[in-house]
Amino acid sequence: MPELGLNALHAASKMVSYVEEELNPNLPFHQKLGKATIATIGLGASPKVGPQIPDRSKILFDRRMILGETEKEILEPIKEKVDELVGEGTVLDGTTRILEEDIKCWTGKKLRTRDFFPSWLIEKTGIVQKALKSLWKRGFHADTHVWKFSTDGVYTYGLRGIPTVGIGPGEEALAHQPNEHVGVRDVEKAVQAYVAIVESLIS
Repeated sequence: MPELGLNALHAASKMVSYVEEELNPNLPFHQKLGKATIATIGLGASPKVGPQIPDRSKILFDRRMILGETEKEILEPIKEKVDELVGEGTVLDGTTRILEEDIKCWTGKKLRTRDFFPSWLIEKTGIVQKALKSLWKRGFHADTHVWKFSTDGVYTYGLRGIPTVGIGPGEEALAHQPNEHVGVRDVEKAVQAYVAIVESLIS
């Protein structure tokens, strides 16, 4: 008698459709960073055995932010949709939160992390100018550029405010892709660039 229960997977599918069709297209835009996005990257339900329908589901979203967005602003649309699903009787209840994970560092130390990383954009001053000048002296035609993928800079500068410069070999379009690869000559050039940046910081 599955028609007598509330199928959590069906409710989850409504949330996913809402995020894809209504929420994502209307997220804010930044002139340099581009558009904020949200994408479904995980969906699970339990129990997973017949003849039972699932009474619990979990959805994982990847939310890419732009400058000025707050945690409250990010969670609010999802919370409102959960409340709507509860109000119409599709689900009994639901919660919305920032993902927290346990990680193990290479030293063996264990940490509890919270996956909230504000967007960031550093001005072309300070260490950025020093790095550029040092690269120019070594013959690099370098300039600043906004990467379209995420890096650990979301923590170092986005959360901690530590001046951060990203530089590395390879094609940006291949970054974080299944077919990502880097040419040996690109790596050799990158080594020279790293040396130049270190020199700019100690001089």
